[in-house]
Amino acid sequence: MVCKIAPSKGYCRRGFYYKAALEIANSNEEFLRRTREVIGKGWVSLNKEKNPQWRDKWQYVGSSLVGCN
Repeated sequence: MVCKIAPSKGYCRRGFYYKAALEIANSNEEFLRRTREVIGKGWVSLNKEKNPQWRDKWQYVGSSLVGCN
């Protein structure tokens, strides 16, 4: 996903910037930790499901600023 963001303060506040984001959910923690190692940034966290019939899932989330106009 790539988002166009217009911040109200801070970095790049006079224009827009783009944010590239990758989100992956999986029940295999090792797969997501290796994905994070390959990409080099982001984080892996456990997301506990409220429905007892569903398995808990691990999530990798990574994002990066692409530039400023």
